[in-house]
Amino acid sequence: MKTFVLGLLLIFHFTLIYSYCQTPLKFGANLGISSANQNYNNISAARSGRFDSKPGFRFGLFGEYITSQNLSFMGEAAYMQNGTKDKDITVIRKANNALGYEEIGTLDLRYDYISLSALAKGRYEFSSLTPYVFAGPVLNYLVGGNEQSDQNRDMYNKFVLGYSAAIGTEINMQLPFILTAEFRYNHDLTNAFKDDYFTIKSYSFDFLVGVKF
Repeated sequence: MKTFVLGLLLIFHFTLIYSYCQTPLKFGANLGISSANQNYNNISAARSGRFDSKPGFRFGLFGEYITSQNLSFMGEAAYMQNGTKDKDITVIRKANNALGYEEIGTLDLRYDYISLSALAKGRYEFSSLTPYVFAGPVLNYLVGGNEQSDQNRDMYNKFVLGYSAAIGTEINMQLPFILTAEFRYNHDLTNAFKDDYFTIKSYSFDFLVGVKF
């Protein structure tokens, strides 16, 4: 299933690139901050929970194929950070001492992903502002993380299928480019982590600013 979805997303991205040679295509970049967290589900006890949100960073490049005045389709490739933290939980690791372990700080996990998105976008143009909404499937590929995540990152799924939805606006100030600002919500549909005891899904809220040419 993930391979099939990855194939569709890649086809969508290459179609946008090909379309650039045939019809006008807008392209751009965005960056901003995120607030990420994880939902933990205890399978055996049928309980769920979450820790504190973790701030992060996101940067993306996109192409937008405009099909009509109010509808377009976007393909985006981005670097994003997911994770969680909790100042009340102490993390330990094995060590060659009398206790057999050492404390390395409070819980602070960061997981780095490359994200591919295929998005449908609706918009309404005013004089200088063009509000828009978009949504679509996302495929995230795990590429790294911080020191704490090194201890269990190999147990995480490399590919995670999710979705993204956003509301924002384009700002036309008669510049060579258009400014953008948006709030985005991302959520996993498949598990980022699963063993005999727990499943984990990540989600995040992003605030992004960007330019479109």
